[in-house]
Amino acid sequence: GRAGPRIEVIENAVDRDHFRAPTSEERQAARERFGLQPDDLVAVTVTRLHPGKRVDRALIAAASCNARLLLVGDGPEAGRLARQLPHGSVMPGFLADPRPALWAADFAIFVGAPAEGSPQALLEYAASGLAAAAFEGDVGANLAVRLGGSALERPDDLDLRTALGLVAAGATTRSLTLPWALDLWLDKWSALYSDLASQ
Repeated sequence: GRAGPRIEVIENAVDRDHFRAPTSEERQAARERFGLQPDDLVAVTVTRLHPGKRVDRALIAAASCNARLLLVGDGPEAGRLARQLPHGSVMPGFLADPRPALWAADFAIFVGAPAEGSPQALLEYAASGLAAAAFEGDVGANLAVRLGGSALERPDDLDLRTALGLVAAGATTRSLTLPWALDLWLDKWSALYSDLASQ
């Protein structure tokens, strides 16, 4: 008989050579680039500034723990969000390479659309040594927790204690070997295609 259909799940991957934790010099340079002080508590959000992402939650969460928000991205909501940005926060717009923003941060805040696939931003945060706060009900909430972060019920649940827990979790994340490495991803795809070709 012929074998029935098979489902193979291959999750997204992240380039660990490109996305990595910064050196102390890279971190200092990144903070200087965005006008951030060495002792600032900094949260980063890298996303498309679109109504479906509900980016307001990142602004509320950062303000709730007295963090400066580094909001990276562009889109139709950019003007409105710039006017509502918490005091001391920075909105540099779209960055072709978001690493300096990730290197300047202590932790990340993930905002996702309700019908989103596997969130690449969470993998990039983790590979850069950042734990992330996500929001319950978003597609990325479970992955954020798997990567050492937390899932918040409401944006104002991100108090200082939770934020500092994310900073500590990020330090642990830097030493983890992520299963989403690019070479493992390529190996999985190669094995799948070889298997299909042999049938």
